[in-house]
Amino acid sequence: MEFKLKIILIIVMLLLLLYIIKSIKSSKISTKNALIWVVADVIVIFCIILIDPLFSLANFIGVETVANMMFFLGIIFLLILCFNQSTELSILNKKVVTLTQELGILKKKKEEEEKNVKKN
Repeated sequence: MEFKLKIILIIVMLLLLLYIIKSIKSSKISTKNALIWVVADVIVIFCIILIDPLFSLANFIGVETVANMMFFLGIIFLLILCFNQSTELSILNKKVVTLTQELGILKKKKEEEEKNVKKN
């Protein structure tokens, strides 16, 4: 990989890291979710800097090019991330259903109490 390309990629990844940190400070993303992206960003920076060991790893695994290996690993990362988000969404949906049911019960109790107060 050419030196100019490495510098450009590192600058882009550092800008992404700054954007992630800015998003954390402005509460656009939770710290838990941002941590995943920060770790991924740092890993990509290390991969850019240490590209030579990646060629050896690709040859050892039997992948023709490092780009194919990186795309594969990126797809695996995104699939894991999607599964994690789906799991969190399911948990939150269950909480919403529970809270809705509890709210309905509380409203019914309040209406019954108001009817009892009006009768007395």
